[in-house]
Amino acid sequence: MRWNIQERLFGPWEKAQVLWLHGASLGECKVLLALAKRILEDFKNCPPILLTSQKTEVVDFINKKIRSDFSKHSIQTKIAPFPLNVIIKRFYKQVNPLCLILCENELWPAYLSAEKSRTNGSKLILVSGRFKRGAYLPKQILSPKAFAAADFQTELDQKRFSEKCPLLNSTVSGNWKLLSKKTKKSIHEKKYEVAFLSIHYSELAFLKNLFLNLYAENKAFIVAPRRLEETEKFSKFFAKIKIKESRFPNFSSNGVCLIDSFGQFEKFLPLSKAAVIGGSFKARPGVHDFYEPLLFGIPTYIGPFSYGQEEMVSQYFQAGILQKLPLRPCSLPNYFASSEEIIKFLEKEIYAVEQGYLKLRQQLSNWIVKNEKTDFS
Repeated sequence: MRWNIQERLFGPWEKAQVLWLHGASLGECKVLLALAKRILEDFKNCPPILLTSQKTEVVDFINKKIRSDFSKHSIQTKIAPFPLNVIIKRFYKQVNPLCLILCENELWPAYLSAEKSRTNGSKLILVSGRFKRGAYLPKQILSPKAFAAADFQTELDQKRFSEKCPLLNSTVSGNWKLLSKKTKKSIHEKKYEVAFLSIHYSELAFLKNLFLNLYAENKAFIVAPRRLEETEKFSKFFAKIKIKESRFPNFSSNGVCLIDSFGQFEKFLPLSKAAVIGGSFKARPGVHDFYEPLLFGIPTYIGPFSYGQEEMVSQYFQAGILQKLPLRPCSLPNYFASSEEIIKFLEKEIYAVEQGYLKLRQQLSNWIVKNEKTDFS
């Protein structure tokens, strides 16, 4: 992994006002990229957008992604400045961001402190907010005016956050991973029995019996590692348990097909009968993104753990949209919801997120039209 310490400490950062969006993971940055696209479509006079992450592999992927979707002057992706007060203060004075939009729970104290120092009030917005039980908030820099607006995934996220930091303007719209998404029922021939998505290497032992049973039934299945740098470790695992391996897009009628590059979900999910989501077979880190297969109307299963997303997962269980597996599954149980029911449910969720975006757009409109400079105390 490259750390890019020099760039994170000193830039270079362009001396031009930007609209700053920041996320940690690839999932968060995909949300922000979709948001950036909508903002640029809705505001022709929007300043350039700066999208940052502290992960170099995420920056590299997003840079490749935007080349075909944005003009080079509309958006830039950079490694994030170090979240230290002295670094962020220098960054703010040089860049003077029109506002800062954070995703989920990426609440670095230095970022909050910089926003608090604006002489004309905070322009910090939180979208798709998640706030786990017992999570920490730095009380010394939080106040009812710390955020210009905040939108949360669930009412419990909003309640827990507001108990520690009362908010003047907060709403609940759902998970913004659904922003600008469309359902897309697949009509393709199903080549793969199961797609295992965002699987951690440490979870393979728990799924071993399911893998072996699929192989014994002469089925083909996909495995997408959460960390691509672990792909060769996955390969050795399957070799050890004597399951034949191929690499996507090469197809074999049975055995495992490993994914070894980003951006492949849209290609293989329409070819899959079911999906199993990683992160959910160990207590941490908790279940990863389960929306991608659901958007195709694909039956989707998770393991017994959903740390950090318990409320959202519970809602989807109660609606019959997600199904839970035991810690060491041997097979996939019957699915309760039909493909049509899954898609209908997701369309309601998408509508709620779109309403959340409309509220954010109104807030941004006030700032972009004024386009005022900010002094920092």
